[in-house]
Amino acid sequence: MGERAHERPEEEELESEEGDEEGERVQECVEEANECHLVCAETVTYALQAGGAHAALPVVRSLLDAAEACQLVVTLLLRRSEFAGRAGEFAAAAAERCAERCDRFPEDQWMVECAEACRRCAGSCREVAGGRGGEAGPGAELP
Repeated sequence: MGERAHERPEEEELESEEGDEEGERVQECVEEANECHLVCAETVTYALQAGGAHAALPVVRSLLDAAEACQLVVTLLLRRSEFAGRAGEFAAAAAERCAERCDRFPEDQWMVECAEACRRCAGSCREVAGGRGGEAGPGAELP
């Protein structure tokens, strides 16, 4: 990959703006969601190539939903969006559903690892959402 025009903010910058503990939770969520996004995206290709039950629509749909939800929560967290809490709830639900679908293939190490990545992401996203869940609700006051 080529060099980016903009450098990624240092972990300390995220923490200093949001408090040490919350900043660490946000950073962990970003890392876990990025990993989940990558694993789920790669698993789509694997599942389609494997065929059969692996390539069933509910499995592939769950993988795609989790990948997209994770990408969204990372984007919103990095720009400190008021919708990040809700995106965290959404990503946690999508990742958990994907883990449940992957659990149907306990003999397949690839699917087991995908389920594990999804569960780590879901847990991390729930933690972040818990601290931001009420933001941007209907009728919420805008800054």
